[in-house]
Amino acid sequence: MPRLDNHPTTDRLSAFRGRNRRANCAPIHPASVRRQYAFKLTRLLSLFCILLVGVSATASEETPSTATPVEKKPKAEKAADEKPVEEKPDEKKVKEKKPAAKAQPALNATATEVQQWVQKLDSDIYAERQAAMKNLRRCGTAGITALAAAARGSNLEATARAIEVLTQMYESPDPEVAMAADEALEGLGENGPAVAIVRTQQALSTTLGPMRRRHAITAVKRLGGNIIATMTLDEEGEKEVEADVNEEGNIAHVVLGKKWTGGLSGVKYLQRLPDLRFLSITKDIALTAEEQDQLRAKLAGVRIDIRSSAYLGIKSQSAIPDICIIHTVVPKSPADRAGLRAEDEITHLDGLRVPGFIALTTLLSEKRGGDIVYLEVHRGDEFLEFEVTLGEW
Repeated sequence: MPRLDNHPTTDRLSAFRGRNRRANCAPIHPASVRRQYAFKLTRLLSLFCILLVGVSATASEETPSTATPVEKKPKAEKAADEKPVEEKPDEKKVKEKKPAAKAQPALNATATEVQQWVQKLDSDIYAERQAAMKNLRRCGTAGITALAAAARGSNLEATARAIEVLTQMYESPDPEVAMAADEALEGLGENGPAVAIVRTQQALSTTLGPMRRRHAITAVKRLGGNIIATMTLDEEGEKEVEADVNEEGNIAHVVLGKKWTGGLSGVKYLQRLPDLRFLSITKDIALTAEEQDQLRAKLAGVRIDIRSSAYLGIKSQSAIPDICIIHTVVPKSPADRAGLRAEDEITHLDGLRVPGFIALTTLLSEKRGGDIVYLEVHRGDEFLEFEVTLGEW
């Protein structure tokens, strides 16, 4: 077994520590010891350089820059130098605007196909139900009768889906389809099954509320009614405009004349106008006393008067008794064309004294459209006379 003190590594460590070697150990060459010292010194110098470089970098970051500051230009020069890029709002809107959904063409379906789709409204297969509802929406008026019949059936799922399709058809851009869906839903809401009544009335009062009002206005005009809307203006107060439907205005006055084809049943559309205040019915519509009572019961809170077909085109809200002061002149009306103005006081019609607006309407009730009347008017300090050719409601 070799002796431990004869091992070369042990001999080197002993020599390095300054211990005395045994006599039988080989001597260490001085060059080997110098190489070890040089290697250790090199490592120490490398570590020292690394630390020195790190300290220098940290100091340079913390030391403020001594570079020459850039001279700031005045605001006017800076604004002149900088040319901001003008953003084009139109391009931005084009980017944000989503492409409009392409309207699907109507289906020219047969009665058999419509019935097959109606029967699939309660199918157990989801894809079949959705396809049936989609096809029925595109059937137009041909599918509305079948849907209304399905909504009156005993199948609750078919009832719910039929009402959903009718509600979507109510929003159709085709006025004929929209009005047919309106009538179908109106019938379901009045005398359908209990489930159909609840679902239909809920849809009509919430989802379809504003659209239902527009449909009512469209129906009144289609049936020959004359609608007068009152618009509230900031500077001019209230202004009345003829017939054209303005969603921001109030439908204050409706006149039913000889062009009215809706009869007493068409009055249901007037019930959908909560802001209606006045209803005028000309003598061309022959209503019995019982029908007039029914009309007043249906339109509670609406002032109803029976008048002739003669049309002057003024409104009076004067609180002074026995005086007929014009409050509003309807644009493009006979009064407007003749030159009458707001605040004018009408004193005589055809030589007969006018002691108030009711008296004026009574005198006009004896006239017809196309008749010429002569009005005496007090305007400021002047007394004027106007020749007016009456219009017709």
